[in-house]
Amino acid sequence: MKTKTVLLIFILFAAGCTGGALKIHDWQDLPSAQYSIPPFAEKLSRYRIALDPGHGGLAHKTDYKRGATGKREAEMNLNVARHLKYFLERAGARVFLTRESDVFVSLKERAERAAESGSDFMVSLHHNLSPDESTNYVSVYYHIHPDISPVGIDLARHVYFGLVEALRLPQINDIGLLTDKSIYPSGFGVLRRSTIPAILLESSFYSNRKEEKRLMKRSYNQREAYAIFLGLARWAAGGVPNAQLIAPLTVSKNKKPTLRFKIDAGFASLSEDTTGILPIFSRSVMAKMDGRNFTGRIEMTHDEVALTPDTTLANGTHTVSLTLQNLFKNHNFPRLDSFTIAAPTDSIRFVAPAARISADTQVILPIKLQLFDADTLPVWDGTTLSVKADRGTISPKNPQLDNGEALVYYRAEQDTGLVRITALTEGHRADFYLELAAKGKKWALSGAAVDKSNGSAIPFATVSLGDSNTITADKNGSFFIANPRAGQTSFTINKTGYAPFMKPIRIDTSQSTIIIAEMEANLGGILHGEPFIIDAASPDSGSIRAQQLAQSLADTLIWAGAKPILIRNSAGRQSVEEKIETINQLPDGLYIKLKYHRIETDSTHILATIYPGNQAGEEFGRAVGSAFQKQQNVSFKLWQNTSVPEVTLTNKTAIEIIISSTHPRRSSGDTTALLDAIAAWQAQRTNLQGNN
Repeated sequence: MKTKTVLLIFILFAAGCTGGALKIHDWQDLPSAQYSIPPFAEKLSRYRIALDPGHGGLAHKTDYKRGATGKREAEMNLNVARHLKYFLERAGARVFLTRESDVFVSLKERAERAAESGSDFMVSLHHNLSPDESTNYVSVYYHIHPDISPVGIDLARHVYFGLVEALRLPQINDIGLLTDKSIYPSGFGVLRRSTIPAILLESSFYSNRKEEKRLMKRSYNQREAYAIFLGLARWAAGGVPNAQLIAPLTVSKNKKPTLRFKIDAGFASLSEDTTGILPIFSRSVMAKMDGRNFTGRIEMTHDEVALTPDTTLANGTHTVSLTLQNLFKNHNFPRLDSFTIAAPTDSIRFVAPAARISADTQVILPIKLQLFDADTLPVWDGTTLSVKADRGTISPKNPQLDNGEALVYYRAEQDTGLVRITALTEGHRADFYLELAAKGKKWALSGAAVDKSNGSAIPFATVSLGDSNTITADKNGSFFIANPRAGQTSFTINKTGYAPFMKPIRIDTSQSTIIIAEMEANLGGILHGEPFIIDAASPDSGSIRAQQLAQSLADTLIWAGAKPILIRNSAGRQSVEEKIETINQLPDGLYIKLKYHRIETDSTHILATIYPGNQAGEEFGRAVGSAFQKQQNVSFKLWQNTSVPEVTLTNKTAIEIIISSTHPRRSSGDTTALLDAIAAWQAQRTNLQGNN
């Protein structure tokens, strides 16, 4: 009986070693779906997460972001977002969607909504396309450079491998984490505009017929969403360190302070091991001050980091930030702390256009005060300053400093004699003496330039009295001319963006004169301060005319108070790549590429090309069409296409406008039409912003 038992055990063991051999499955065989919330995912409950389902709306565009059988990427993105939201909320996270239905949301608005929601980071959900239908792999994009958002890189790393493992796509990219600069010179618009850590997923390629079919299935959307969820959960489980400034907390009179930070490794139950060593890579600690790499001594002791700058700091508010990694290679969230250097006032200098004025209530004398510390450097602008006069009035009595300077205005009284004007700060006092002379001995012309529509000051306007006396008003629009020539003369104020203010006046030496010049803004001021980038197109048969039109449009925009930028002129040429780089480095603004073509017909054709799906570009294109079609024999077409590199690859709302006509054609009508389009488009944008 014992021998039979041993034999049975041997047979069972042998069967287990042979027939039960481990089976290796094909990589692309999807494992059965089992969804659960792992215990470590509870750390996601600390975060508010913005999910950005890419695209949306524009369903009427039959050739826009669709797969081989017509399925829309926008639907795929939203379906995955909804399932991902479900998983995240089951783990305790708070979730915000930049869109919850099939509606268009601009890239700028997506980034703004995510930030305004109070989210800690954003995941933009997309699927890719390729002219090669066999292409299908996972890509996760970060913005421009890994150092821009280390937290974004941490998120991307975990999510990437989660997607690779879950979707089992036929190809794997050698570098699954990609810079968005590889697609657009200035990166993806939503990542570029995001003020919180953000990544963009291209989870798979819907241009692959098999993948397109899978992406329209609820079960496959759930699989993808769960993969992203697990990636985020693994990131959260690794803890997120924190560095917070604890000294100085407010204002320091010391211009070379030691900055102290409290460090937390990001683990709720254990910040240090039993040896007292903080689980932070000490060599990972890096600091920036005022946006530049910190120069000075960095010391790490126990759970604090101390920074001591090499040189003294200027008075004013400074920003400082630390970047570090814990043992799980997770970085801290970007945190910008601030502190203020405020060395005491050591001297005050008074600057006035006159030290002797008429004892006349019709005089307003501007007085500039300059405050310096012991190093003869401007004091902190938050320094409290009070100014008073023992006779007459001073306004304002507590002026705000700007780079250590303040402007006050003295209004005289009718009694002659000396006036003492006193400036007081904490620990310092200075006096300025002004003489009030009898009427007839001194007189002045003073006043201010203001916007007629709202009464706001018009800074730095040009004030002219007759043909010879010209001065510039101060930042508050105020001006002062001492002892102007007596008699009848002309008074003029000019300021770009406003109609000139002109008035005949008579200068009387027996009394001073005050003029408040109410100026009317050109086009109602709707273009004031707005940047526009104007490109006179590539050298060809119409380039000279395009450059003339560009210059004419720029001059007209200046008249309207806008800030046009010409990036091409007849003396210089750029390659398309150089031009795009130039455009992308300029401030945000509408980019307009102008081009002329000659055709043998009596009519004029306008072709406006915009990037597909760019709503702002489409709105401006339609405004262009409306403006030009007010003219006779003009046809217009709005084309949404990616054939114009400057329109496709710039980081601006962009449009190419080709004007096709016979020679010669008067460009003045084109300038007028373009200005009308710009003004109408800007008015529409202003109204929308006002309604929001």
